[in-house]
Amino acid sequence: MPQLPFGGIGRSGTGAYHGKWGFEALSHRRPTLVKPTWPDPSLVYPPYAETTKRLLRKIF
Repeated sequence: MPQLPFGGIGRSGTGAYHGKWGFEALSHRRPTLVKPTWPDPSLVYPPYAETTKRLLRKIF
């Protein structure tokens, strides 16, 4: 069945790590942060000062 991962050859399963399923089994997924290239204002990140809170309340 083409939907099942390749199980390798023989009783040992040699070759089971080839292909997409093997890549997924041996990979570790990690999150990434994509930051814009323009200046990033620090007022959008906590901790917020009182003046920043007032400004953000007016904006939103």
